[in-house]
Amino acid sequence: MPGSGKGSIAPRVDSPNGRASIALPVLATALALGALNFGLAILIVAAIGVRTFAPLWVGLLALALGIGLAAFAVGLWRGYVAARRAG
Repeated sequence: MPGSGKGSIAPRVDSPNGRASIALPVLATALALGALNFGLAILIVAAIGVRTFAPLWVGLLALALGIGLAAFAVGLWRGYVAARRAG
């Protein structure tokens, strides 16, 4: 029956009883580390006075983005660990 929700695959896909995936916390962590590394590299090069391909504001923006992504990754890891402990 269309529209009744019976036979739909969505309830099985979005089930809260499914195992928590580690993919999102790992991806967020990798992106955070990459952004932090890129931002710090630009800031270090700017601090020693060497010309670089990116201006200082790009380094600051990448560093801020990395810090934000790191905070997001921590939240994802906490959710993942809590889900694993619960069941």
